[in-house]
Amino acid sequence: MNQRGTAAACVAQLPFSLCMAYNVRTGWNMPVAARKEHRIHLRASERDVTTINRAAAFTGISVSTFIMESAAERAERTLADQRNFVLSDKQWRAFTEALDRPARHIPKLEKLLREPSILERA
Repeated sequence: MNQRGTAAACVAQLPFSLCMAYNVRTGWNMPVAARKEHRIHLRASERDVTTINRAAAFTGISVSTFIMESAAERAERTLADQRNFVLSDKQWRAFTEALDRPARHIPKLEKLLREPSILERA
C-alpha cells in the first residue's frame, strides 16, 4: 500500500481529523477517524459529569466524542479573532484611517451607556 492511502498520510495532509479511506468492497470512500495518540485528563464535579453524560446520550455520541467536539468547537471560536486577514494597500489605508478617526458623538448611545443596565437595576 502506498503512503497516500494510509491514515497517517491523510492526517498530515488535512487540517481536520476526518480522512477518507478507500473501501475495497464498494469502491466508495468511507470516512475514517484520525488516529488518536494523545490523552487529556480532566477533573470534574459530579454535576458536570452528569450533565455531560446526559448531553452525550441525548445526542447519541460517546462522552469522549462529545467532550472533544465541544472543546474543539470552543477552541475554534476562541481563536477565530486571532486569525490573520489580508488587505490590499487601498483597503489597509481605509482601515487604518477608520481606526484613527475620532469616535462619533451619538447622544442616544451615550445615554444608554451612562444608565445602569437592566441587571444593575434589579
